[in-house]
Amino acid sequence: VGMIMNEAPPEMELWAGPFQRAVCHEWPLPLGIPINDPSSMPEIMVKVARDGRIMDGPTLTKKSPNAGLNESCIRAVLNATLSPFSGKVALDEIALLVRFMPQVRENASGVLPGRQ
Repeated sequence: VGMIMNEAPPEMELWAGPFQRAVCHEWPLPLGIPINDPSSMPEIMVKVARDGRIMDGPTLTKKSPNAGLNESCIRAVLNATLSPFSGKVALDEIALLVRFMPQVRENASGVLPGRQ
């Protein structure tokens, strides 16, 4: 699971790692998904409030050809337990683009360090 945070302050990086791990933990990779196929990397937009609530989305912005994979990605975001932002973060909300990468999930832990 990779993530893009547009115009995010550096303090959000402390929140990004646990967010990625929470989503990855809730994302079972469906069987039969081609691992190295770029078309099998759905992207989801989600807006998260300072207290960790999902305010908007998740919205599928790039679909894969596999409906089961798309649905598993949406469920992973909805089922993840999201932490509140650190007190050092001045934002009330943040919009995130979450990229689901089956090849990363298949290898190791499925969590990419830092921003993608």
